Amino acid sequence: MMRARVLLALVLLGAGPTFAGPAPEAVYERFHNAISRGNAGEAANYAAAKIRPAVAGAKDRNGILKPLAPARYRHLATQIAQGERTAVVLIEAPYVIASNINAPNARGTILFVKEDGEWKILSALWQSNMQNPPRPQIGPLTR
Repeated sequence: MMRARVLLALVLLGAGPTFAGPAPEAVYERFHNAISRGNAGEAANYAAAKIRPAVAGAKDRNGILKPLAPARYRHLATQIAQGERTAVVLIEAPYVIASNINAPNARGTILFVKEDGEWKILSALWQSNMQNPPRPQIGPLTR
């Protein structure tokens, strides 16, 4: 009984494990789901401060949302830099580069930054027509 009280006191004082928040790929899934429902305001909660106003004001999937949220995607990998300040989520998705140019299996690199201890989406970079696209390195990886 005494051991349980000591453990409870340590947790309440902040000495116990802390909740790190959702992983970058989970944040991206929430962002993508909000965009799919047409709720740019909700999606803005998952965007970095630098792009949050543009995401919140988006009317459709064009403009800033086009590279950030394809209609559908498949998660490939997540890389978190040592120090856990930046991360990338690698996805694969059909991507329309222009009205007459489609990339059926484009690879997207979604860049995340930590703001107030939470992962936020900052940008996206797409590559297409590559047999083996390079895996972006953001420093020593923790997972």
